[in-house]
Amino acid sequence: MKNLKINDSFYNVRKLFETSGNVSVYDKYHTTVSMDNKIKTGDYFSVDFTEYKRFIYLSVLGDVNGNGDVNNDDFNKAYSILRKNEEVEEVYYLATDTTKDDKLKIN
Repeated sequence: MKNLKINDSFYNVRKLFETSGNVSVYDKYHTTVSMDNKIKTGDYFSVDFTEYKRFIYLSVLGDVNGNGDVNNDDFNKAYSILRKNEEVEEVYYLATDTTKDDKLKIN
């Protein structure tokens, strides 16, 4: 899921999708967290069904480094990704699209 709002909770984001599976929430370090926790880029939902699992990874608009805040560190990370071609997981790349136009650029 991309373009999520900074400071939103897992509880609010969970309302954006329906499932019959059992839903658990994890941070980017694969540690179980509370539904009340603030989401960060790289966090995810695990949806467990009887015979398989699905993962829904979260990308928070502007939270490029995944710490849950938007500040100069995110700008520096975005610069590193876009100008220096640093390889990162897709959720971090998506967090750089702060204009929500599917164009990633630094002027």
